[in-house]
Amino acid sequence: PGLIIIQFVVDDEGELSNLHCLQSSNCPAYDKIVLEIIGKLDKDFDWVAGRHLGKPVCVRFKLPLRVCFKSE
Repeated sequence: PGLIIIQFVVDDEGELSNLHCLQSSNCPAYDKIVLEIIGKLDKDFDWVAGRHLGKPVCVRFKLPLRVCFKSE
């Protein structure tokens, strides 16, 4: 198994930005696919901005994903 850690920001308007891979699975093709999938979540989900003192703020997330490689 490999661990990929993706980091992104939900900005003050609830949009994803600054999407990148903090830790690679050592397989660039898998990393690219995971980044594409997470990037598409911006269109499929309603992200909610963080709030501080009642005002919307940007929030940084780190998302760990464990991937398993299977041979055919």
